[in-house]
Amino acid sequence: MSTPADAPASDGRDFVGSLFTGVHQRQNFGRIHELFPTSALLASTQPHRFDQGQPLELPTQFDDAGSIENVEDFLEATNTTALVVIHDGKLRFERYDSTGSADTRWLSMSVAKSFVSTLVGMAVEDGSIRSIEDPIDTYAPEVIG
Repeated sequence: MSTPADAPASDGRDFVGSLFTGVHQRQNFGRIHELFPTSALLASTQPHRFDQGQPLELPTQFDDAGSIENVEDFLEATNTTALVVIHDGKLRFERYDSTGSADTRWLSMSVAKSFVSTLVGMAVEDGSIRSIEDPIDTYAPEVIG
């Protein structure tokens, strides 16, 4: 496993802690599989493609609790590298900064967490999971121990 030349040599914790500062995120989230052990998920053979909706432009400003903020400054300050707007089931806006394209591999973390929590909620609703209080090994005994 390799680390980038500018990663701290002492231990990986400093490097991991720096992943959210912007530079490391943009350089490394698309190649996290080169830095850490990962598991690949196979893509669907029939992925859902959103219909193209009427394109929209981002506003130049927005109101944040009474403070008028510049959208581009906000996206830069928050290190936003991809932004997709889906409205009424149609793709209305798509932009990628520093990451390549919609096909670029990228560490998902919070996105994956949102999908998993949605799937758990659906599994509780349909009875596949009795309760969110159940230990995970009730449903995945391979994780015992």
